[in-house]
Amino acid sequence: MGILGRHKVKLIIAIPILIYFIWGYFGFTCTWIPGEYDTETKTYKVFWYQEGFACRNGHFRIKAYTPFKKHGLCDTSGRLVIPFRYDKIGDVETGGLLTFTNNDKQGVINLKQEVILKPEWYYIALYKNEIYATKHVSPKLKLRMLLHNDGKPVFTDTVAVLANVELEDRRVHRVAFSLKDSVSYIYFGDSGKVLTLDYFAHSYLFLGEGASAIMVINGKRYEKDQLTHTSMISMSGEALLPSEYDYICGLYTDEINPSRTLFRIGKQNLEGIYSAVQKRWIWPPSPVKISKDYNFPLFTLQSDDGKTRYVDENGTLIFSERVKVTGNVREYLNFRVNKKDYYLKYDSEECKFYWYRGYKNK
Repeated sequence: MGILGRHKVKLIIAIPILIYFIWGYFGFTCTWIPGEYDTETKTYKVFWYQEGFACRNGHFRIKAYTPFKKHGLCDTSGRLVIPFRYDKIGDVETGGLLTFTNNDKQGVINLKQEVILKPEWYYIALYKNEIYATKHVSPKLKLRMLLHNDGKPVFTDTVAVLANVELEDRRVHRVAFSLKDSVSYIYFGDSGKVLTLDYFAHSYLFLGEGASAIMVINGKRYEKDQLTHTSMISMSGEALLPSEYDYICGLYTDEINPSRTLFRIGKQNLEGIYSAVQKRWIWPPSPVKISKDYNFPLFTLQSDDGKTRYVDENGTLIFSERVKVTGNVREYLNFRVNKKDYYLKYDSEECKFYWYRGYKNK
């Protein structure tokens, strides 16, 4: 074979390869990336790479495939889904979206190659139903936006805070805030609900676990006087109590059953015990100071006249002011009535108190 013949062979080999690379680069999908999918490791192994590409949600990212050093996306059969157009792409999230980067700016596309967000953001986080995007409007000002998966904004204003809260149920609850003209707008990712508060929410706190988790909003209403208001809101966006209390604190949480979480709520010189799950007052606000000093759900109510009473998690009066508590040993509580010693035991499985005569010291 002469020199001309050898060049023909190289040309015959080079032309299909060149067409193949151009095909993948300029957006022609369904190009096959030679390799095979490993069902055990959930990776796709390209024939000319030693290591496999990790697959997520049925797709894998591939880079350095073309001389242009662009990134693309393939499915587990090796078919090209997103052509090699981007400097970098992210994994496919649950909502079917993925981020892409060009010229150091991020955007969002879907598997149909439809652009949801143009590449003008410096940070984007994708969730199941939302997109959280941030960009610099000026050297000292950031624009934070929360959008639905179709790119439409949840708020018409900038987002002040996005909180991803992982509670005892291991799910991430998304809560976002937007503020305008001393009015607070709160978005709850669990329900997609937007709650409007007629005051400026300047801080928040999550209390409780699992189904009993609630959010406490501390806010100020700017009128003639600057008044502080505290709200109790469920993670689905339901306002459980009016915004008229001075403080809300966690009082008791059962480690076995977190839904039995109780809260101490105060307003001026009044305090009460509230259950967010039952949505009712265990002990309505009254002129007492409430505390919990023991390992079981028994709460101390100290009134201004020096009288002390004890109630359980249902609001039932366990001890009146005539009873004198003399000590606490683990799940036992010693007390004295009419100069006679007794002790109280709490059964956490049955959620009941049992009385015994005598004194428990160990």
